[in-house]
Amino acid sequence: MFRIKPPTIMVLAIILLFLLQTYCPGPQLWHTPQIYGGVLPIVIGLGLLFVSLRSFHRQGTTSDPFGEAAHLVTAGPYEYSRNPMYLGMLLILVGCVILTGRVTPWLVPLLFAVILHHGFIKPEETRLANQFGPIYHDYLKQVRRWI
Repeated sequence: MFRIKPPTIMVLAIILLFLLQTYCPGPQLWHTPQIYGGVLPIVIGLGLLFVSLRSFHRQGTTSDPFGEAAHLVTAGPYEYSRNPMYLGMLLILVGCVILTGRVTPWLVPLLFAVILHHGFIKPEETRLANQFGPIYHDYLKQVRRWI
């Protein structure tokens, strides 16, 4: 399991995608003003992060992926996605990629999703299943992993 937290990985991913845009951009997909369409997923992603964090704090539990949850959060955006914070981060990355207008940076959100899936989501699911048992298994049946 990774010990670097997902927000840090997201920031590193943003740096990487802009480095790719600068040094290995690949073909241009969009031009100005189309690239400004990247602002919308960034805003949605930030909003999703904020609302998700607020749901955790309202329940009095940790949002730390390495911490032990005091409660299973199933309200707010967690009614629609088991991982809305990760989805928000992915949307931010997609928005940044759109802002570059280039092909090569699209590799970064894909890599980020793979890292999240194997390094965080799968271990978290195992931990939550062990901690909350049938309640968590019912939640798995009702709510999709991403959307």
